[in-house]
Order: sequence, then structure tokens, then C-alpha cells
Amino acid sequence: MQADKQTQKEKTNMRILNFLSLGLLLGIYTSSFASKNSNTKDSLRNEITISQDRLGYYDCSIKYSHKLTSNLWLKSGLIVLGNNRKYEPNSLSTSYPASSKQSSFGIIFGLDKHSSSIVKGLNCVYGVHLRFFFGYDKEFSDNPALPKDLRTVIYQDYSAGVGFTLGLYYNFSEKFAIGSELNPYLAYTDHNSDNDYNSRTRGYTYDLFGNISIISIKFKW
Repeated sequence: MQADKQTQKEKTNMRILNFLSLGLLLGIYTSSFASKNSNTKDSLRNEITISQDRLGYYDCSIKYSHKLTSNLWLKSGLIVLGNNRKYEPNSLSTSYPASSKQSSFGIIFGLDKHSSSIVKGLNCVYGVHLRFFFGYDKEFSDNPALPKDLRTVIYQDYSAGVGFTLGLYYNFSEKFAIGSELNPYLAYTDHNSDNDYNSRTRGYTYDLFGNISIISIKFKW
């Protein structure tokens, strides 16, 4: 049994390593592509976007974009979703303390197009990107009816897919803008639990309206 757990842990570590390696290779490729294809003469060719996805949560993202043509930008980013902790003390004699810890992070690579102003100062951003995510969920229950090795359950998710961006930004100046984005996606997900009763599910998932940045701030230079 111990050997099985060790083997499962090694497989998990290998998945994470492959995940990060793929992201690193894509990052190197996109950086190289940007430097070779940046033929614009504009002085503002770089952009950082910082977004808060849900108020009251630790859900945020930071994206870097490089201008390729007058309206086309190559983007890459790191997205952190979750990092949430929850503890539930025993409020009734029939319940037991429980806690959970959820965190996930992802990387994206893609293209955005900036439209001309809809009205003065307001412009639209839309694009497509590849997305890779890893999720971690640890749940604990201090229920004496459960065996000790089943009181803690760990779930892991790996997903890869394609996402879309549609945003509106108000430009306060050439270098500073504030807006909001909608980021639907379609992804293939591998979901598994790490305990004695290992379970695993695979399939496609999508989200049309759940992945919204409440506020996004852009800086250009």
C-alpha cells in the first residue's frame, strides 16, 4: 500500500513537471515570436494587465502583452484562482470539525486585438488564447467513524483548452486604462483523488459566464 502511494505521488509530480515544462516552452516561443515580428513604430509597445476576478476572493491574474501591429497584441499571463481556506468547527454534537484548502493556477498564451474607440476613450478588446491549469483541493474531516487515512482527501485537476477574451476599457490616458473582461473557455480536464479509493474522471468542461474579471487595470509603456 505504501508503495502504491509512493508511485501515485511520483506520477503526480511528473504531471506537474510536464505541465510547467510545456508552459515554459510556450513562453520562450512566444517571447521569441514577439521580438521577431514587432515591426510597429509606436512608442507604447508593451502592456501589463492586472485583474481581480471576484471581489472578496484571492482570484487574480497578471498578463503581459507585446504589440505586433497597430491593433494586434501577443499576450501571455499567469492566473491564480482560489487559494481559499475554510474551517468549520463542530457546531452540533453530531458534527465534527472540517476544513478545506483550495488553490489553482494557470498560464495563458494568445492574441488580442484592440479595436478603435467605440466612443471617446472607450475601446473593445477581443482575442483567443491557449490555457493550461492545475487545481488542488484538500479536504479534512475529523470524523472518528472514518479511517485515519480517509479523513484527508486530496483532489487534483489538470486542464488544457482554448479560451476567449471580450473586454471593454476606458482609457484615462495613452498609458493607463480601467475596464472589465469576460473570459469563456472550453477545456479537457483530468480530475483525480489521491487516497486509498482512487477515483479519476476525464472529460470536457466549459464556462461561458463564470470567469469574469470584475476590474482590470492596464499600464502601457
